[in-house]
Parts: sequence; structure tokens; C-alpha cells
Amino acid sequence: MTSVALSASRPLGGGWTGRFAGGIILDGTLTPEAGEARTVDSGLMLGLGGDYPIGAARGSRPALDLSVALSASWATLEDELSNQEESYRALDLRLGLRATWQVSSALYPYAVSRLFGGPVNWDTKDGDLQGSDTHHYQLGGGLAAGLGPVGVFVEYVPLGEETLSAGLSWPL
Repeated sequence: MTSVALSASRPLGGGWTGRFAGGIILDGTLTPEAGEARTVDSGLMLGLGGDYPIGAARGSRPALDLSVALSASWATLEDELSNQEESYRALDLRLGLRATWQVSSALYPYAVSRLFGGPVNWDTKDGDLQGSDTHHYQLGGGLAAGLGPVGVFVEYVPLGEETLSAGLSWPL
């Protein structure tokens, strides 16, 4: 699925940083294990999570942080064979570990690993389906850079649930 999201983060104390995200699902394709692909027409997503540092960078040793996130998504699908609309709902609990190296005062490559799972509910013309993700893990990496007060990042996860994401950040 292709989506666009906005997120906000805020220090919560005790080392924790809280995060909230909301966005729209623009398009995509979903295919049940036994069946025809469905076109994703539109949808919404919301997320809530937090990060906690567990190790500071020292020399060549990376900074480490743990993350936890709970997200939900809703989408309208179209069965192209019958032209009927279907609804799709997913809930996801995700645990992550990130290792970040500081290459310069503004360049930070990182590696990520995540485990996740949650129920997926799909109301089809043939009845309700309940399932799960094909993969329950992610392994990948990214690069973050600071350009004055603006931060940019790009992340590619080729193993497990494949994703490509990019973003901008700035303080308010």
C-alpha cells in the first residue's frame, strides 16, 4: 500500500519519547491466500508509540534505542471481478531495535530490526476473513541527516515486510 503520514514526537521524561502519527492510504493491492487481488481505494491510519534509549554511542559503538508502536488502519477495497466494495481493518503491535552511528555532526546511518503482529479483518463478499501479515519481522537500514534545524531520512527494509520510506522533520 502507498500512504502519506504526518507524525509528531515529544519528550515524555525518564528517557522516553512519545510519538503520534496519522495519515491516509492512497492506493495498493491486497491478495488473500486463496483468491483474487483486491484494489485498495482509500483508507486511514493512526499510530501511537514511543522510543527509549538503551545504550549511548561510544567510539565506533552505536547508540541503541528500543521502540514500541501500536497502529491501526482502515481501508476500502474493490473486488475487480464483482465491482463490490469490501472493508479492511488491521491492528499492529510493533517492537523495534535501532542502532545508530554518528559519522559526522550531521550524518547518521542506522540499522533496524522489528518484530510485529496483529489481527487483520477483511469483510469480503464471501464472508469475513481474519488473517495476519505474511511476514512478522523487518530487517533493514537507513540514513538520517541534519541540515540546520531540518532533519531528513530515508529507510529501506529489504528483508521481511519490505518498505521504503522517507521523511522530513523540523522543530516547532
